[in-house]
Amino acid sequence: MWPLKSTIVRSIIQGQWQAAALLSKVEPDWGGQMAVELALRTRRSSRPVSIGFCERPHYRENLSVQGHKVAVYRWVGRGPRVLVSHGWNSSALRLYPLIEALRQGGYEVVAFDHIGHGESSGQSASLARFARVIQALQQHYGPFHAAVGHSMGAAGLALARHQSGTPLPLVLLAPPADVRGWFAQVADRLGFSRAAYLKMERFLERREHIDLDSTPPEVTMTENSPPSLLLIGHKDREVSPSESRRYERGPVRSLEFAELDHKTLCSDPQVLKNMLDFLDGSAASSG
Repeated sequence: MWPLKSTIVRSIIQGQWQAAALLSKVEPDWGGQMAVELALRTRRSSRPVSIGFCERPHYRENLSVQGHKVAVYRWVGRGPRVLVSHGWNSSALRLYPLIEALRQGGYEVVAFDHIGHGESSGQSASLARFARVIQALQQHYGPFHAAVGHSMGAAGLALARHQSGTPLPLVLLAPPADVRGWFAQVADRLGFSRAAYLKMERFLERREHIDLDSTPPEVTMTENSPPSLLLIGHKDREVSPSESRRYERGPVRSLEFAELDHKTLCSDPQVLKNMLDFLDGSAASSG
């Protein structure tokens, strides 16, 4: 949700997008570059995060990743260590119901704010950067028993696992599937020409050092991937259930919930129970 004076903020952003669209008709390179910069810009809420009933982190640390400060939160426990990856324009502590469920289940939890989010530095982010930060956390705090991700944080986990080849079980809550499709929709709504859109796409790939063909679940989820649990809410208006279902590839167990949306999926008791059952089963099989 937007902070106070949201109407003013929306008007400014809408004007910037319109400027990018107009510029693309005169200078496709510049218009595409401006559109990418706007699309990757993150927004932090002005409201403080309430940790709710979650026990406060036992340790708060900063990890340097590609010149950025990444805020890391750790809860110690006697059980296996689990990594938690939040979604776009969110933060680690906004997943406190999920973190508390893991903690109550005996797991040691490592959560963090992605670059451009929460207490971490930066003003922009991308799926590629999500994946790189996740790999940095794996190298510094791993090995992990499993990882849990919501929305873009889930997509980042799938991409990071594929890139690194780490045999890590994943719990994926409402993951988006198609970066290229999202940018194409943005370009279409703004009236970008095909040539301007292609320049926008190429600039994105150069800027983020990523081939967009390597990012969808048809590539990152394979028959040889470790087991995953996919959780989908039918009332999700941010990531459509049909998009998340594209992750049903390889050894994936998929569960859907008729009454849950993008946000409530992260706190519903039945969802959290299914998450713990999956993690407990993974622990038993690995032990």
